Amino acid sequence: MLSELKTIPPVPKFNLDLIFQDEQEETIIQTQTKSDQRRIKEVRSQIELIVDKLDLGEMTEIIKKRCYMMLTQQIVCDMKSKKYQSIAGALAIHALSQESMLITRKQVYSILDLHEKQVTKILQYLQQKYPVDKKKLIQGQIAKMCLGLKFTHKFQEICTTFFDELLRLNLIQGEHENVVSAMILKFCGDIAFNRQGGLQLATVLQVAGCCELSIKNFYKKLQPYQQEMIENVYKVHF
Repeated sequence: MLSELKTIPPVPKFNLDLIFQDEQEETIIQTQTKSDQRRIKEVRSQIELIVDKLDLGEMTEIIKKRCYMMLTQQIVCDMKSKKYQSIAGALAIHALSQESMLITRKQVYSILDLHEKQVTKILQYLQQKYPVDKKKLIQGQIAKMCLGLKFTHKFQEICTTFFDELLRLNLIQGEHENVVSAMILKFCGDIAFNRQGGLQLATVLQVAGCCELSIKNFYKKLQPYQQEMIENVYKVHF
């Protein structure tokens, strides 16, 4: 009997430090979760204020919903060093791009008091998480401009053909979407309304949301290819 007792293994020794460490880690995780929830709430509040200030009319609620869809716990964790307002501003700008809205970052900055460097970094992050297709964005902007100016579906098709020419010749690299959309509208307007003297640049600027200088600089870039593009557009539509 005594020999059997001697073979019984000793009482295991528990490392109490490990137990307390696990409890501490669990507490930290819970604290982080509460902190993230608070940050999400703060950013949502800023989104409400920022989007309302932009005065987007019927698009206001759509842009807010897009912002809320992108606002995840992962984002607030990755952006802990950034201001709530900067995160909300970047979300709003990215949502505007997703909806092909004709409003530039400069216009947003002129309306809102945002930290531009922080917003730019967050936008780069959002583009990786929720990429916006530049081609679809420009097509959406063209459609909105044509609708705003009450141009026909035929005119929009001419714009699409010209856009295809720009893509074929790789001419939109490094150009802002609003500038590309405005140049397409101006170029095609001059072709379609040639007998009326073309499409006035002031009309384009009114709907495009970009400056005259940007369009003129882009136009200079297109000049070497102008005749070729016009001929190809005529082959398809005239």
